[in-house]
Amino acid sequence: MGPNSLDALCKRYSIDNAHRTKHGALLDAELLAEVYIEMSGGRQAAFRLVNAGDGDQYDADGNVRKLPPLVRPRPLAPRIHPEELEAHAKMVAKIGDKALWNSVAVE
Repeated sequence: MGPNSLDALCKRYSIDNAHRTKHGALLDAELLAEVYIEMSGGRQAAFRLVNAGDGDQYDADGNVRKLPPLVRPRPLAPRIHPEELEAHAKMVAKIGDKALWNSVAVE
């Protein structure tokens, strides 16, 4: 296993990061998104993270079969406090219609 810095991952997955002359949160996030897409099967259809015996997840051509979603036997306990939920609701109400997520189309 090689180094896992963002630069190393970009090189490994042939992602152009020549415009990255210094670290910046937005640029790093965009590059990391491209790395994630590649790691989750983007252009590299043969990349698989499967356990031994999971071959039945793929058809004869090596394409991933649509599997039913796993169902958690019981929900996870909430990890957010009521005060945090209230503060979040107030913040969202304060932002109102100017919220960034209102400008993004959801499919």
